[in-house]
Amino acid sequence: MSSYWTLPQEIMLPCIQDKYFQHEVISGDHSFGHLISGEVKANVGDQTYILKPGDTWFVPRNQLATFFKSSKDGQPYKSVTICIRVERLKEYYSRHEPVMVPDLHHGIRQYETHPLLQSFFGSLLPYLISKRGYHLPSLLSK
Repeated sequence: MSSYWTLPQEIMLPCIQDKYFQHEVISGDHSFGHLISGEVKANVGDQTYILKPGDTWFVPRNQLATFFKSSKDGQPYKSVTICIRVERLKEYYSRHEPVMVPDLHHGIRQYETHPLLQSFFGSLLPYLISKRGYHLPSLLSK
């Protein structure tokens, strides 16, 4: 059974301690993520994608996908995932002219390890970890 969901938070640090986790989902948001540890096998239609640590992905909204998340090499599944809300895109494109290009790629877009992507997602980790027991300075927590 698949589920349609939109998460309340826009940036997450999911960590699954179990050896194996599977879910079928249609997300109401685009998602952009980076795998820190573990492994992901994703099925979209007749395509299968294998993500390894260091890989980055983009999943368009309203697309049925089955995800198999598992630990690997003694490390739990852990990723940084950003949900890109439709409202945020509308607001952005109300101020910026979109550049239209034909979409020749369906399914998950997978990006290999790249220093800029690692730096971007790595820069989010201190803020995500701080929610688990550390306190942000008052200016950042509003």
